[in-house]
Amino acid sequence: MDFAQKLQEERDKVYDDLAKTKKAYDAECQTLESKRSKSERAYDMDKSRAKSSYDRHLHDANNAKNTYLVKIAVANRHKAKFYHQDIPLLLNSLQDLSEMRTHKLNLLWTHASTLEQTCCSRSTGILQHMTGEIGRNIPILDSTMFVRHNQTLWQEPPEFKFEPSPIWHDDAEIVTDEYAKVFLRNIVSKSREGLNRVRGNVAVKQQEVDKLRASVQGSNDREAVSSVIPACKVELIVATS
Repeated sequence: MDFAQKLQEERDKVYDDLAKTKKAYDAECQTLESKRSKSERAYDMDKSRAKSSYDRHLHDANNAKNTYLVKIAVANRHKAKFYHQDIPLLLNSLQDLSEMRTHKLNLLWTHASTLEQTCCSRSTGILQHMTGEIGRNIPILDSTMFVRHNQTLWQEPPEFKFEPSPIWHDDAEIVTDEYAKVFLRNIVSKSREGLNRVRGNVAVKQQEVDKLRASVQGSNDREAVSSVIPACKVELIVATS
C-alpha cells in the first residue's frame, strides 16, 4: 500500500510538471505577443531593435512549445503505465497475498483437526465434518466476493492534448527549425543519459526480483496455492483491473 501511494505521488508529480510547463508556455506566448505589438508600433532604428527582440522571443516561444509537447507525451505515457500496468500489478499482488494467508490458515485448521481426531476418538465424527467444511474455504472465493461487493464504474481519464495559448494562434505541430532542433537534441541527449543511469538500477532490481521469484517457485506452499486456484482467476484479475 505504501508503494501504491508512492506511485500515485509520482504520477501527480508528472501531472504537476505538465501544468507548470503549460504555464511557462503561456508566459512565453504572452511575452512574444507583447514584442510583436512593440515591433509593429516601432519606427526607424527602434523598429529594427524591436524586430530583433521579437525574433529572439519567437525562438524562446518555440522551445517552450516543444517542451510542452514533450511533457504531454511523457505524461500520457506515465498515465498509461500507471493505469494499465502498475495498478493491475499491485491488485494482483495483494490478491495473491490475501489468498496465501487464507491457504495458510486452512493448513493450520486441518492440522489441528487431525490432532483432535487422534486424541479424542469420541468426537471423530464431528471433527471429520469440520475438516470437510474447512475445505470449502477456497481462497479465490474470498477474492471473488470482495470484487462483487466493491465493483465501481471507472473510466480512464482522457488523453492530454495540446492547448494553444489564448493569446497566440498556434497548432500542435512540433517546431523543426534549426534553433528548435538544437533544443530538442539537447533534450534527447539528456534523456539518453538519464535512461542509461536508470537501466543500471533496473538491472540490479531485476536480479533481486529473479532471486525472489526463484524462492517463491521453490516453495511447497506456493505450489499448494496454485493447485487450488481455478482457471477463473484470469477473469477475476481482468475484472479487478
